[in-house]
Amino acid sequence: MTDTITLRGLVATTPRHIVTSDGLPITSFRLASTTRRFDRTENRWIDGDTNWYTITAFRQLAVNAAQSISKGQRIILT
Repeated sequence: MTDTITLRGLVATTPRHIVTSDGLPITSFRLASTTRRFDRTENRWIDGDTNWYTITAFRQLAVNAAQSISKGQRIILT
């Protein structure tokens, strides 16, 4: 894969961690990402639209995410 996508935002839901009957760990949560820009004419930050993403991790990444991510945290994903 040649494309890299990086998102930053707020964890909007409590991460849901499950292990399938085959032993595959899966963790998923919703991420809210809002763009911000500085308006020099008004000398303040302006919030843009919010994009919502469903993030799903598998295997060891899922285990690490379930142990280290919680609702309300600001995170960066690549």
